[in-house]
Formats: sequence, C-alpha cells, structure tokens
Amino acid sequence: MCSEYISDKKYYLTFYEVERKTQTVNVIPMIVDAALEEKGYGSGSILEGEYFSRTGNWYIALTVTDKDLKDNLKEDEPALKTFG
Repeated sequence: MCSEYISDKKYYLTFYEVERKTQTVNVIPMIVDAALEEKGYGSGSILEGEYFSRTGNWYIALTVTDKDLKDNLKEDEPALKTFG
C-alpha cells in the first residue's frame, strides 16, 4: 500500500491479484462414452478426462481509498473528478 496527497487530501492505493475462473461441463464426450459403452466397445470411459474443462485468467485489482476507507473509484464519487 502506498499513499499520496492530491489536492491536500490523502489517498491510499492498494493492489492485489485475483483469478477469474471459467469451468465448463462438456456433455458431448459423456454422450460418446455412453454410446460406446452401450455398443460394447469398452467398459472404461475413453473420454473421461474431457468431461470438464477449466480456464483461468489472472488480473491485478487496484483500489483507491481515503482515510475513511471510502471507495474513490466509483463514477459518482465527487473526488474522482479531482483525478481527471
């Protein structure tokens, strides 16, 4: 965390990492495995590793607060006009 004075008012800048995950259930491999098993082509699940997929993206989140811990990045925040 660092602090800075802007127009004689002290603000605090903090940052942290956050992950946004996407998890998907893939139905088609399940259907294919069920059809193959029904026709006697194997009792094991050939595509079992493809039933679910997951991707994730990492972001850096920034916050700017004042001494009262008020969020100063809201669009309706009067102090935001000071920044730009």
